[in-house]
Amino acid sequence: CGRPVVAFATGGLPECVSDGSTGYLAPPFDTSQLAAGIARIIDDPTHRQMLGGAARSHSEQRFSARRLVPRFSSLYRELLEVQS
Repeated sequence: CGRPVVAFATGGLPECVSDGSTGYLAPPFDTSQLAAGIARIIDDPTHRQMLGGAARSHSEQRFSARRLVPRFSSLYRELLEVQS
């Protein structure tokens, strides 16, 4: 959606968000860092747009159907071969 993400660095989020490039990641449960990341994108519209544009590009490159469908298809074929 072309929006920067501010989140805790847990689960799969570090794979999706590049800290300082596509948004901000805070250590788990560090609400001060989380709030600081939110404040950064609210206070600087130009920076927010830059992060958002980078987030969109990052997402399209890594998570588009064109990229993921062949990978999942390959994985499914491998799994079917293992079961045979």
